[in-house]
Amino acid sequence: MRILTGLTIAALLATAAPAFAQAATETPAAPAPEAPAAAAPAVPATPVPEGVTPEADKLLWCGHALNFASGFAKEAGDEDGAKAMLENGGKLIEQGSTLLKDIAPEKLEAAKSVYVEQIKLELAGTGENAKFTYDECMTLVQ
Repeated sequence: MRILTGLTIAALLATAAPAFAQAATETPAAPAPEAPAAAAPAVPATPVPEGVTPEADKLLWCGHALNFASGFAKEAGDEDGAKAMLENGGKLIEQGSTLLKDIAPEKLEAAKSVYVEQIKLELAGTGENAKFTYDECMTLVQ
């Protein structure tokens, strides 16, 4: 299994979520200019779907984040990177789902939909609202 290097994933996420990818580059991002408090509403905290444990939450969130980022890899022409992100994201989602054996299949699918929508919000723009960092997610990839 190929695990993406920090530089590869950071380059792919930089346009969509620099804060999420910042740790991968080990180069601090330039501070964002201060905006008036009312200019950009904060993204609400990711709701943890009912019955989802903290461990499963992290696996599902990170798996969906990698899947989301794979689209940027593909757009950038990095087919191998996109494939690796999808594989790693899928594995994390599968691991998280396995921890939730007591949740009915339809509720599990509904929970996954919540993650997909929240990832779009959290990683949009600067990615500063990301629930987990790049490093936190990559510690789950084995």
